[in-house]
Amino acid sequence: MRFLIAKNTIIIPLFLLSACQTKQTNFSKVEKEIEIRHVPEEVLETDLFVEGPWPEEKWWEVFNDAQLSSAIVKALQDNPSLISTQARVAEANQLASVARAKLFPHLNGVFNALWGHFSEYTGQFYPDNLGLRLDYEFDFWSKNKNTFHAFLGELRAKAADYQEARLVLAASIADIYFEIQTNMRRYEILEQILTDRSRRLTIVELRKNNRIDSLIDSNRIKDEVAALKENIAAVEEEVKVGKTLLAILMGQNPDTPFEIEALWSTVKAPIALPENIGLNLLQHRPDLTAQLWRVTKSAKLVSASCAEFYPNIDLSLFGGVQSFDFQDLFRGKALMGTVFPKFNLPIFEGGKIEANYQAKIAAYEAAVYDYNDLLLRAANQVVSELTRYTSLNAQLAFERESLEALRKNYELTYSRYKHGIDSLILVLKADEKYLFSKLKEVELENAKNRSYIRLVKALGGGFSSGT
Repeated sequence: MRFLIAKNTIIIPLFLLSACQTKQTNFSKVEKEIEIRHVPEEVLETDLFVEGPWPEEKWWEVFNDAQLSSAIVKALQDNPSLISTQARVAEANQLASVARAKLFPHLNGVFNALWGHFSEYTGQFYPDNLGLRLDYEFDFWSKNKNTFHAFLGELRAKAADYQEARLVLAASIADIYFEIQTNMRRYEILEQILTDRSRRLTIVELRKNNRIDSLIDSNRIKDEVAALKENIAAVEEEVKVGKTLLAILMGQNPDTPFEIEALWSTVKAPIALPENIGLNLLQHRPDLTAQLWRVTKSAKLVSASCAEFYPNIDLSLFGGVQSFDFQDLFRGKALMGTVFPKFNLPIFEGGKIEANYQAKIAAYEAAVYDYNDLLLRAANQVVSELTRYTSLNAQLAFERESLEALRKNYELTYSRYKHGIDSLILVLKADEKYLFSKLKEVELENAKNRSYIRLVKALGGGFSSGT
């Protein structure tokens, strides 16, 4: 058995080796924490917050609303956009597997033959080959390893993106749901105000006919009645639009009948607020986790591009049988084997390798600054919603004090009317003032619920990078 070894390797002097220069590059720092602990200390002085764990994964159950929980669960199962995001995670997983394959030798079965009619003057000079071919790229400079880890970083970033999409979807469902419930309550209160205003109009019309009130008073109330009807129609439209949007987010046809019972839920218990929010925010925010993995990916791509400056060594092995005549292919003397090493050294590439390396560094810098910016905005969201929630709770308390005073005033006015002291118009006006205050209370309750939703979202909505 004879082995042919192709000796075509070119010896390059060591001084020609082009390598990735060790430069004093000051890479940007990735911030892992941010100081926001002073804000929780302030809000903990109120009875709205208590020290406790991070939000639960099913944070919406704190509202104890079966309709809301059902809508969110349905959306998390059937929302097309969320399913698409999940598919992108599967795609990233397979792409990482493709990159991982370059770390291993590749073994392939090979059969080459050329059959045909040849000139008697030339004959057949193309041998038939049958055997196995082994190809391997030596990863001395960790180019393939770093590329694989870059794909792993993208995979983990996509997985965190999926968790962020789930959180955004659940928060959007809750936000729309409470807006629908608020509009349903608006509609009910505005109908009551319209009834009072219409009764006032009837009385003013009678007084005008008896020359007690002027035409100006009548026209003014008519305009107010028309404006109320317009507002009621707009609120009714908002309810329909909200239900349509909710159906779409749940993965249903917009024309699907979708009934929501008029209920009202709110957060009654003190909200659990974790200690050291700034220290642990990264671990509990899926968007921060995703961006940090993209920073890791960019760092690995910098290392992989650095390996382009070094020589590349590949090895191909072939073992099998070879013959110019197919009839002799399976005889013992047809056995053959080859070893084909390949050495590639970049000497002049027109600046391509250096430009690629610098581009990867720039991409890394951009990813770091994007992460640091996102961390600042995440901290701002927590601080803003803590402040807003506390403020809305105070405003709601003041509005309820006013509402109670207006309720008592209405009862007193109605009692005076029954005893013939005040007129029915004063009773209707007192009732309208009470109803308008009730409308403002509804608006504040809605704002408070939506602020809580944003606060939970700012705290990660139950996500943990460690799970």
